[in-house]
Amino acid sequence: MTARVAFADFSADLLSSVRVLRDAIGAAGGEIRDDMRDANVLVFGDYGGSHRSFDGTKVHYTAENYRPRWTNTDFSIGYDYVDDSRYLRLPLPVVFAYADVVDGFAAPPRKDWAERSFCNFVYFRPGTRMRRALFNELAGYRPVTSPGRFLNNASAPGIHDPSVHWRHSKIPYQAGFRFTIAAENGAFPGYTSEKLYDALIAGTIPIYWGDPRVADDVDERAFINVSSYATLKDVVDAVAEIDRHPELAQPYLDARPFMRTGVDEWFARTVDTFTRVFEHAELHRSDPAQAARARRLTADAGRVLRVATTMRAIPRTISSLDKRWLGGRLHRAYDRVPGARRIARAIRGPGF
Repeated sequence: MTARVAFADFSADLLSSVRVLRDAIGAAGGEIRDDMRDANVLVFGDYGGSHRSFDGTKVHYTAENYRPRWTNTDFSIGYDYVDDSRYLRLPLPVVFAYADVVDGFAAPPRKDWAERSFCNFVYFRPGTRMRRALFNELAGYRPVTSPGRFLNNASAPGIHDPSVHWRHSKIPYQAGFRFTIAAENGAFPGYTSEKLYDALIAGTIPIYWGDPRVADDVDERAFINVSSYATLKDVVDAVAEIDRHPELAQPYLDARPFMRTGVDEWFARTVDTFTRVFEHAELHRSDPAQAARARRLTADAGRVLRVATTMRAIPRTISSLDKRWLGGRLHRAYDRVPGARRIARAIRGPGF
């Protein structure tokens, strides 16, 4: 039976960008439906709660720095490094890279180094302290151009062109600069957003802070990794040296292709994931009791891990006796969950 797939709880902008998911669903043999009442598979995002009423195979997709939510989904797609056959790691730069290839979006022509302005900073929200700190430190060397709402000091009407996708107006703007401050909303392994990718597409040198494992996805020769320097002063010194000597900039600009894994390989992984999703959907249809049991076990395992994580995080606030008692309750309550005994033993200590 053909899998019927619907999307729910996506922002309009993100839904238009996830071409890789839509095409992978088709390549795996699925059909996309507009109404989730006519679907047996639901791909849902973080922008609403309509997915809660869906009774079928569920796939959670996130473009945010969120962990998998196994209590309300069967499969999950996101940034995280998760060793689980139900999980697909698909960073947002891959989503946009695939869309750019399909849509035929071309990188703007490169300007000569001497014709470029110094550095751009395009943000609408403060984000982390590091974002402001990078701006202030670099601005102490040369003025940094900020056309966004956050730390605004310049006007750039074209960057807000509503007739095109916001990335397709931002990237040509960034192409007029030597450097781009690309600071994430947080530093978490695997969490690399479009900020680094867009700056590279624009042909600038990104000054990047965020994902501590960013070099797994992007060639580190193509950007300045703030985390590789001891202080922000050292970062500014490195930027200033490159700024004054164009020959030092060229190796960064020539590090192409900068993605470690090509779009075709990411697409193949996505197709494989949806093949497993559709197999699960067939199980759900043919044996609802088995599917329900699998979902209960998934939810129970999620509860076990949450309790275990909480107990490990507060070892000084409860006595060792209370900790052993709670560990015993955890074991007895979730004995049917694979790994529960191991988790309980780790909490209560050896000899259990």
